Amino acid sequence: MKKFTTICLITLLCATTILLADKNNDRDRNGSIKIPSKSKAADLPDLAKITLTEAVEIALKEVPGSPLKVSLVKDDGYLVYELIIVSTNKELKEVEVDTGNGEILEIGQADRLWW
Repeated sequence: MKKFTTICLITLLCATTILLADKNNDRDRNGSIKIPSKSKAADLPDLAKITLTEAVEIALKEVPGSPLKVSLVKDDGYLVYELIIVSTNKELKEVEVDTGNGEILEIGQADRLWW
């Protein structure tokens, strides 16, 4: 019985550690600048620590091509630059860049272009 209890406790500890790690990974992936709840759209550019030009340069290092659209957007409560790039192999790619530290948050296929 003691061995069973020990195994259950170890399993519970491991599961808790995994859940906490996943939660932290999601936060990092979302961005580093949380948008205050009462912010207006006109306030958002002042919150960014990197410029739009820097975000484009960072994105193009990861996905070479031509930027087609660049937006400063709210994504899950975080401020990010969202870029649509026509890659060198003519695919539409969506790249999200953290406005606080310039890290690439996500690179994916852009299904369609929203104007």
